[in-house]
Amino acid sequence: TLSFAKVTKVDNATSFLEVKNIMDGGIITDVPLLQLGNSSINIKINIKVGDLIPIFHTKDDVSLFLAQGTEEENNALESFSRSNAVAFPFKLTNFLEGFTMPSVDIEILGNLKVTGNIEVEGSIQATDEISSNTDVKTGTISLKNHLHPYTGVDSGGYTQSGNTNKPT
Repeated sequence: TLSFAKVTKVDNATSFLEVKNIMDGGIITDVPLLQLGNSSINIKINIKVGDLIPIFHTKDDVSLFLAQGTEEENNALESFSRSNAVAFPFKLTNFLEGFTMPSVDIEILGNLKVTGNIEVEGSIQATDEISSNTDVKTGTISLKNHLHPYTGVDSGGYTQSGNTNKPT
């Protein structure tokens, strides 16, 4: 069963929520926030107190799995309770706020942190600065440690050649 709830508390260490069901006003504690992904790849959404999100109430008791992470058969006889809920990190838009459909395929509002590699097949357009705490390379050329070869004539008329110092 689907209902909607307002987030009243977030446990940042576990991502479990306390929510107030807007259908009946009931408070539901220890509601797990679902993530898109699996055990090694997932997308985590930073849900905040006051957010209005959909929650699904499960048909059977899921407390054993939530408490112990066990996938064994759940022996609980309890069937459908509003306390057996899971939360989806989806924004519920109403007619008063709405939103403009983006002109691109996916638009992310807010900060994005990626832990892992990024491979881009296409162009990257930045409208602000790009910075790095580590070296940046193009092919085998290091931005921090590359040299510029030069050939020139010094004030005495002798030809000089070599490399400039690395950038600082």
